[in-house]
Amino acid sequence: MILSRYITFERFIDMCANRSLSLPRATKFNDAWEGFPPICWNIIADQIETHRMNNFAHQQIKLGNPSFSEEDIDKIPKLPSLENVCKAKGWIYVNCWHIAEEESMAMWRLYAQERSGVCIQTEVSKLDQAFHDTYLGRND
Repeated sequence: MILSRYITFERFIDMCANRSLSLPRATKFNDAWEGFPPICWNIIADQIETHRMNNFAHQQIKLGNPSFSEEDIDKIPKLPSLENVCKAKGWIYVNCWHIAEEESMAMWRLYAQERSGVCIQTEVSKLDQAFHDTYLGRND
């Protein structure tokens, strides 16, 4: 399977000079929600559900529903704050590749705006081997 990486010419020169791929932190993305691992999305969904449960319990107490009490609210699990969940992006490093049979005009437009863009290609197995050799010290 062929992987393509679209980068600016400047990034390509930097990659060649350093003989390495850059792995920026997920916090560097323009989109604040991009780069979250699935567990963070699950925590956010749980936080939303917990917030709804808290609101419902408070409403029922205000309405005088005898089936609800302040003790019930204390039993609702406390979850990590969204701020702490967002900190997880600081532990994630990303290098994005594109899989397609043909070149992507959208990617060319993104990386070649008013400057030269470069598309490098490799195979999944080669990228996997290079990653393991470089970061995990595997030499088999």
